[in-house]
Amino acid sequence: ACTPTDKGATSQDPGKVESAVASPLPATFYKKLTGTIGDIAVTMDLIKRDSTLSGTYFYDKVGLPISVSGQVSAAQEITMGEYVGQGDETGSFKGHFTSAEVFEGEWTNASNHKVLPFKFTEMKEGLAAISFEHFHQDNCERRERNLKNPNPEEGFYTDTLCSYSDLSLIKVSTGKKAVDDAIATAILDQLCGVQNRDCNSVQAYMNGISDLEDDEYLSLDQTCDVITNDKGVLAINVGGSEFNGGAHPVGWVHYLNFDLETGKVLTLKDLLVANYADRLNQIGTKIFYALPDADEILLDDEEGKFKLNDNFAITAGGLIFTFNPYEIADYAAGMPEVTIPYTEMEALIPAGGLLAKLRRK
Repeated sequence: ACTPTDKGATSQDPGKVESAVASPLPATFYKKLTGTIGDIAVTMDLIKRDSTLSGTYFYDKVGLPISVSGQVSAAQEITMGEYVGQGDETGSFKGHFTSAEVFEGEWTNASNHKVLPFKFTEMKEGLAAISFEHFHQDNCERRERNLKNPNPEEGFYTDTLCSYSDLSLIKVSTGKKAVDDAIATAILDQLCGVQNRDCNSVQAYMNGISDLEDDEYLSLDQTCDVITNDKGVLAINVGGSEFNGGAHPVGWVHYLNFDLETGKVLTLKDLLVANYADRLNQIGTKIFYALPDADEILLDDEEGKFKLNDNFAITAGGLIFTFNPYEIADYAAGMPEVTIPYTEMEALIPAGGLLAKLRRK
């Protein structure tokens, strides 16, 4: 349903794209882009951090996000793959920015190798402005001590590694200081809550790595990404990956959804009709058990045990619920997702509410 056809479209002349001069790109940016793949209307949220690109796009008639990730070369050429859920690559983009606001090139379908031209133009009106901050802190005391006084009998490969914490944070600007402050506070609370730290600033949070015990090791990478920035709603992912010397690192995804008029963190209760819970869970359960190998995912697959959580992201086409490792499944199952399109929950969306204004029709 999300694969564009070639109806009314012809493949773009590759020479046309290659001959255009690539526009130099800043080290970091967030851009919301609209345009077409072939003749199909799409919208993309794209983030650049150094040479890395990430984000999502959706077909406007569907509204459900497809993940994209890739690289920018030294010559400013962009290559990105697209991925649905946690599945395989379903397509790819190759092109460049021909100006600061225009991204164009060719999209290739991974299954049938059909090539279609794409051209996206940056949107600037009616959005929250997004900028980036990067923080790094490390703790090498354990490494220095163990290099000076090695103990082979108790050695472990983390004994000579520096502990570190890396944080790529977004800063949101709406033009309203109270709203911006409320969003920044909610993001900080989310960061501190995951690590069970009492912190009142980002720097205090980062400085927490100095509190590690002598026998502890930590590598912590955290990133904030934009999922939706449209029609008064901002949905972000405050995710990360942590390794502390165990069998494997553990990653997580936590969503925050904001009303850009007030800065309020939105809950399901704010978005849906009264007494929505049972009906929403019935819809989510049906969708979950339609997933491949759903019966093998649950840690406890007794009838009636599956239940939607509160970890959801608002998109233009539906609500995405993500379950973190060990929440309902073991580590090997990754982070199962349940996406509930608005078309499946019409009766639960109040007329005139935020979801009614956001959704594509």
